Amino acid sequence: AARIQAWKREAGKVYESNAALVAQRIALIQKIRTAEELASHEKFYFPHNLDFRGRIYPLLPVINPQADDTGKGLLEFAEGKPLGESGAYWLAVHLANQFGVDKVSFEDRIQWVQDNEAAIWDSATNPLDGKRFWEEADKPWCALAACFEWAGYMIEGDDYVSHLPIAMDGSCSGIQHFSAMLKDAQGGRAVNLTDNASPADIYTEVQLKTEEMLLESDDQLAISWRGKVTRKIVKRPCMTFAYSVTSRGIIQQILDQMRKDHGEGYLPGYDNSEASQYLGKV
Repeated sequence: AARIQAWKREAGKVYESNAALVAQRIALIQKIRTAEELASHEKFYFPHNLDFRGRIYPLLPVINPQADDTGKGLLEFAEGKPLGESGAYWLAVHLANQFGVDKVSFEDRIQWVQDNEAAIWDSATNPLDGKRFWEEADKPWCALAACFEWAGYMIEGDDYVSHLPIAMDGSCSGIQHFSAMLKDAQGGRAVNLTDNASPADIYTEVQLKTEEMLLESDDQLAISWRGKVTRKIVKRPCMTFAYSVTSRGIIQQILDQMRKDHGEGYLPGYDNSEASQYLGKV
């Protein structure tokens, strides 16, 4: 009976994974078909909804500027502009960001692009049969789109007319708003409202503080958690803190991330539910 129950649990995970793959495949096909239909038009527009909180959302759900990596990677502006010196600067920053090189200064990101120009050129000129450097990116499809633009810049220089949207991301925007309203220097520095030499990362700060608190506790669960608190585990609780997330919500977020990244039994001797309930309080 125990073996049957164990098999059912494992089979359930496989069925769940297969169902998710089917949903992802359908979503991808919808994006491709929508893109093929829109590609015949010289330009098109996104109607947006403005809700009572001041949030703005595009009404087209499949492809839009707020879509996932695939949806955003398919889009470009109808009207291009010559890069110029400043445009090339921000294109390089954007390109590095897509590869996850975003925790260093802007100058270091530009240097990274220059150091990897051969691989970027190969991605742009031979994306399928080359070395596929673009696949190593955190956001591979947006990265590939940026590689195409950088290759154009390599050929034409500042005169290259780019149509690529350059993403500018906030740093934990809820806490950014709180820090700005309260003129909180410590919080402002942690979410990049101040002029830092290199980008601050509040998620890493919370991760390190959590580890520090675990070291101060003699609880057996605290000891088991030491060295196992990842940035990903603390990120969602940090992001939703400013939106009044409940303690139950934090526990569920930690549990979901543990299951996604590590499966069951992340801490030796404890199940994920027990482990997440303890860490959620910390």
